[in-house]
Amino acid sequence: MLTRYQYMQALERAGGEPSKVEVEKFRYPGPRPRSRETALLMLADACEARSRAENPNSEEKLREIVRSVIEIVERDGQLDNTQLTLHDLSLVTESFVTTLRGTYHPRIQYPAAELPGATPVPTAPPTNQ
Repeated sequence: MLTRYQYMQALERAGGEPSKVEVEKFRYPGPRPRSRETALLMLADACEARSRAENPNSEEKLREIVRSVIEIVERDGQLDNTQLTLHDLSLVTESFVTTLRGTYHPRIQYPAAELPGATPVPTAPPTNQ
């Protein structure tokens, strides 16, 4: 797989000229996935990383990220030897969205906890959401 972020930075430094950037230097080493399980791990890792980077603010944005990752990986031929079907990828999309939604959902700022006869416990600083 291509490390897209690093490749895009190199492309930008090269003035947008793809011929000046050796794309193979921006690929992970190793064979393409040959099993469904390996492909699922690769997709999960890519979706989780991209979700962290983009910090989606809605379930639809999260779904767009997952679909985009799957589409990019598919276009790159990474799933060719895995026997994953379109139906499988649809199920994977929904499963990943459910899992990532549980991880990246917005949280409210809790008030300081006050216990009778104790010093108030501060909460974590607010996030930039």
